[in-house]
Amino acid sequence: MVRLRRILAKLYIIRPMAYVARQVRKPITIPDGDRRNKETIFFPEESANKGDHPVLDRDLSLTDVFKHTPHLSPNFRGLLALNTMLCTGCRACDRNCPNKCIEMVKADPQPKHWNKRKPLYYPQMYTGRCMYCGICEEVCPFDCLHHTQGFDAASSKNEDLHHDYEKLYDLFKFYMPERYEKERQKYIEEHGKPIEENLVTETDSNTKEDESTKEE
Repeated sequence: MVRLRRILAKLYIIRPMAYVARQVRKPITIPDGDRRNKETIFFPEESANKGDHPVLDRDLSLTDVFKHTPHLSPNFRGLLALNTMLCTGCRACDRNCPNKCIEMVKADPQPKHWNKRKPLYYPQMYTGRCMYCGICEEVCPFDCLHHTQGFDAASSKNEDLHHDYEKLYDLFKFYMPERYEKERQKYIEEHGKPIEENLVTETDSNTKEDESTKEE
């Protein structure tokens, strides 16, 4: 009776399990006609080249990969960019951020077009805390904060996750070049030169005030 049980167990339990194990160990092959080979991009950096140098040479950054892989959705919410030409420091983004990853800092040097008595403050953000919800972009009354298609914010250093307003402005120029040129031309028409050349430091403003007081 015991021998019969062993034979039945071998036939109906052990052998089927061994067969399944052998099938699992086999490499999974996808035929060339499978749709997944055409639609899914598992390694986008392999399809991105810059000249004769592949991306995996480490000479290129992920921004170079982004330029040559236009497969991202137009609704993709990536790194935040700031248009400093329109920002007025109203703090709407800072007040409405649910994760409190946006902080207002004083712009130094100050743009000359900001001729008000109080200094201009720009937002800076901590990307390690951002969940890319898009609330700051929606509440901005001057349409100067934008989610781009950038995705290369990963870093092993904590300080690299802090994006000041200059970094946010660079992201705006890089990921939204058409809008940047349009806003830049409009700014030049109103103020005579681009915002990069229309800056004044606190020391310059203090010296001008001293000279004016001396003349009086």
